[in-house]
Amino acid sequence: MLGAALLHRGELVLAFAQLDRVLEIEPMNTRARALRAATRLEFRDDRGAIADAERTLADTPRALEKLEQRAWVLAIRGEAKRRAYGLDLALTDLDESIRIDPDNAFALRSRALVHASIGDFGAARRDLARAAAVRTSDLLARTVLEKHY
Repeated sequence: MLGAALLHRGELVLAFAQLDRVLEIEPMNTRARALRAATRLEFRDDRGAIADAERTLADTPRALEKLEQRAWVLAIRGEAKRRAYGLDLALTDLDESIRIDPDNAFALRSRALVHASIGDFGAARRDLARAAAVRTSDLLARTVLEKHY
């Protein structure tokens, strides 16, 4: 999907426009909606990311083949909630994302930020260590772990 490639390259405006076009043609395209949620998150449009994530989750069955996508969308919604609303709401989504996909480095990093914000530095360190272990290229997790823990 072109929107995914554009998002991956950091071309957020083009990715957003492409994903909007896909959703105009195919409103039930959950992959495009999930990618648009991720794009909104990059734009720091947290409320828009939450709305797209919630629609994606509502439209995505809990079938086994969709669990990895569900975990990713829960992580996006959790991070957007962390930034927009607060820690408790974020933790629920991030815990569920990690329960589904224990190797989701993005969810682990986001949950580490929540744990650090509430003063649970041991849990933050564990999540960052896990994120760095499952994704050895995760420089953010490795750097924070080395500097602060």
